Amino acid sequence: QFGTFQLVFWRSVFMLAGTMAVLVYRGESPIGPSGDWLVLIARGVAGFAFMSAFYSAIKLMPLSDAIVITYTSPVITGIAAAVLLGEAWGVLDAIGSVLSFVGVVLISKPAVILRWFGLTDEASTAPFAGTMAALAAAFLSSSVYLLLRYAKNLDAVLSVNYFAFVGAVLAPMFSYASGEAFKMPQGFEWIELASLAAISIVGQVLMNVGLAHETAGKATAMNYAQVVFAYIYQIALFHKSSDLLSIVGAILIASWGGFALIKELLRVQVPPRLLVGASRQEARLLDAD
Repeated sequence: QFGTFQLVFWRSVFMLAGTMAVLVYRGESPIGPSGDWLVLIARGVAGFAFMSAFYSAIKLMPLSDAIVITYTSPVITGIAAAVLLGEAWGVLDAIGSVLSFVGVVLISKPAVILRWFGLTDEASTAPFAGTMAALAAAFLSSSVYLLLRYAKNLDAVLSVNYFAFVGAVLAPMFSYASGEAFKMPQGFEWIELASLAAISIVGQVLMNVGLAHETAGKATAMNYAQVVFAYIYQIALFHKSSDLLSIVGAILIASWGGFALIKELLRVQVPPRLLVGASRQEARLLDAD
C-alpha cells in the first residue's frame, strides 16, 4: 500500500532513530571522522539506490524473479573484489558461488529462467522494467559490499546511520519527482514499519561486521542463506508445502558452508624449506620470521 520511495523513507526514518539512539548512548558523533565522510556518503547513496531498485523490482515483477536476479550480486562482488581490491577468488569460491546461485534458482523457480527449459508457459513473462530494476539492485548491492569491504574499519552503526540518513533525505525528493501519492501509516502499520526498521538495523550492522572480518566474495555469498530461511519460514509459518526442487536448492545453498570450511582447511602455510627455487639463505630468513 506504500509507494516504493515512501517505503524507503519510512524504513530510513525508523532506522535513523534507532542508530542515532545507539550513537548517543555510546557518546559518539553521528558525523564520524572527517576523513571517512566521502566513503560514508557514497555508502549511503549506494544503499538508498539499491533499496529503491529492489523494492521497485518486487512491485514490477514476481517476487521469485526479483530475488534470483538480485542474488547474482555475490558473484558480481566476488569478481569485482578480486579485480578492484586484489582479494583472492579461487576455484572453490567460484564453485561455491555457482552452486549457491543454482540453489537460489531451484528454490525461487523464476519464470524468466525456467521458461528457457520449457518448464513454464509463455504467458509468464518477466516485465522488462522489473528485470532491469533487479539487475540494477544486484550491481548496486555489490557496490555497497565493496565500499564496506574497502572501508572495513568504519564503525558498523555509524555506517548504517549514514545509510538511513541519506535514505530519509533522498526518498521524499524521489517520491515527489515520481508522483507518488503520499500515504500516512495507520494503526498497526506503524508497528510494521518500526519492526522492519529494527530488523534492518540488526541485519545491516551484522553485514558490516561480517564484511570487516571476511573477504567480500565469501561474506556476501553467505547472504544466500536468506533464501533457505525464507524456505523454512514458508513451511513453518505459512504451512505451504515444498517440492523436490526447493529441497535440492536448499542443500546446494547450504553447501557453501562446506566449501568455505574446505578452503580454510586447505589454507596451510607451506614450510619455506619446501619452496621450490628458494635459496638456503631465503629459507633461513623465512624460518626465522
